[in-house]
Amino acid sequence: MKSRIVLLIAIFVSLGIIYAIFNAEKKQINANEQPTKQNQVCVKLVYDKPINGYEVTADWQPFEVKDCETGHITINFRDISTGKEFQYINREKFSSYHTDLITSAENFDCYKDGEVYHIEYATKPNSFEESPIDYYLPFQFYDVDFDGEKELLINDYYQGQQGNNYEVFEITDSGLEAKKYRPFNDVDNMMKFDSQNKIITFYTHSGAFFSCSMYFQKIATSTKQQIIIPNDFDEKLRQRLSELAPDEPSDFHIIAADITMNEDKYLLKVDNGKWEIVKHTKSSI
Repeated sequence: MKSRIVLLIAIFVSLGIIYAIFNAEKKQINANEQPTKQNQVCVKLVYDKPINGYEVTADWQPFEVKDCETGHITINFRDISTGKEFQYINREKFSSYHTDLITSAENFDCYKDGEVYHIEYATKPNSFEESPIDYYLPFQFYDVDFDGEKELLINDYYQGQQGNNYEVFEITDSGLEAKKYRPFNDVDNMMKFDSQNKIITFYTHSGAFFSCSMYFQKIATSTKQQIIIPNDFDEKLRQRLSELAPDEPSDFHIIAADITMNEDKYLLKVDNGKWEIVKHTKSSI
């Protein structure tokens, strides 16, 4: 019995010695490592003219001091006539055409903390000429919901096949309020705005075999739209319509859709809360 106790004590002592040696080596390794430090450089961006009645500046914190396209930003808007202010803050990942111009400038060395850059609120021609939403401007004001008041649009500078994506914000007395419901949660340069009829056309596609133009029209009050999909519709069409169905209240309801699947083309409308096929051009295959 005593020999067994002595053996257990010897084992625990050995394990303790091994653990102490391991920790000592680990501490030595950690002591030799260089601690990583996030870039704390912050520069000021000052826009050259009032924009939609606002004086605009920004605090830009690039992730690296040179050759850097992204970082954190706080954009400050001050109403020239009233003095009221609000901010747009992005603490995840922000990039823009204007900050790219700084980083890629021929005489640019690196960002230095406290520097001030004067920015021209300018753009240039692009392939989305029909879009009322500018491709290059990092922020802009546009009345996307036809209520007579311009919303603030923030450009993510994604530069995808359908252009860039835009966050949409209402400007309220308490600051910015994001419009996160359809069709405003997926705004890009392919979206069309018919202010006369208060219709927004949302376009989406998946490869070369599916595309859809969905037509949303403004309604009096914000409600969740329920659209019945008839059982006699083709199963693939039913699936697509189910995927495109609204999932939360909105002041814009779907009134029609143009859908292409492979070689099948559908023109549909919403009649009394139910999808109806107006025209179907079948594939010749």
